[in-house]
Order: sequence, then C-alpha cells, then structure tokens
Amino acid sequence: MAFQFRLQALLELRTRTRDAARQKLADALASQREVDARREQMSLDIRQHENQVRDLGTGQINIARLNRQRHYLTHLGQQLRTSQQEATEAAKLVEQRQSELAIAEQEVRLLEKLREKQSDEFYYEQEKKAELQREEAWQNSRLIEDDS
Repeated sequence: MAFQFRLQALLELRTRTRDAARQKLADALASQREVDARREQMSLDIRQHENQVRDLGTGQINIARLNRQRHYLTHLGQQLRTSQQEATEAAKLVEQRQSELAIAEQEVRLLEKLREKQSDEFYYEQEKKAELQREEAWQNSRLIEDDS
C-alpha cells in the first residue's frame, strides 16, 4: 500500500500560488529595472541639456533658443520627479511581492514538511506491521515444528 497525502490538492494549489508569486516578483523587478533605466537616461539628458544651455550663455546669445532649452530642462526635471515617484512605487511593489512570495514559500514548506512527516509515520507503521506479521509467522512455524 502506497502513501497518499490527504492534503495533496492543497499542496498543489499552494505551489501554484507560490509560482504565481514568483512570476509577479519577476515582473515587478523587471518594471523596476525599466524605471531605473528611464531615470538614468533622463538624468543623462538633463546633464547634456544643461551643458548646452551653459554653452548658449557664452558668446553671441540667442535668447529664444536659450529660453527653449531652459523650458525643455524644466520639462525634463518634471519628468525626472515623476520618474522618481514611479521608482518609489516600483520599489514598494517589489517589497510587497517579496513579502507575498515569502509567505507563499512558507506555506508550501509547511505542507511539504507535513507530507514528509506523515509519509515517514506511514512507512514506519507499515514496517511495524510487516515485522509483526513476520514474527507471528515465525512463532506459528515454531508451534507447528513443536507439535510435530
């Protein structure tokens, strides 16, 4: 007789939940990397435009062009602030997903330990029964030999 874990369906459900939590964490990490890459690119753009504005301020000054560059710098600064908010939200989401995964992992480990414990107990009991049967068979064979 083979061991059957009575909570196998629950273990499978918890395993699927854990796998989904892993995927959600991977998605959140990918999103965070994208936000970080955009922020880095924006910072680079801002530095480049600041250099351009500085260069426009020397020599013959084109006021209209200088104003456009400053306006664009202001726009980039606003985008960077928005991106920083997105980065904060992405970090919070990653933290939440990590927490969800930790809970899901714990639930799966708990059920796996329970399954292992019940399996060990089942096979121990099976071995005990088999030993008793062997002992009874040996005693019966001794009684038959003694009667002969």
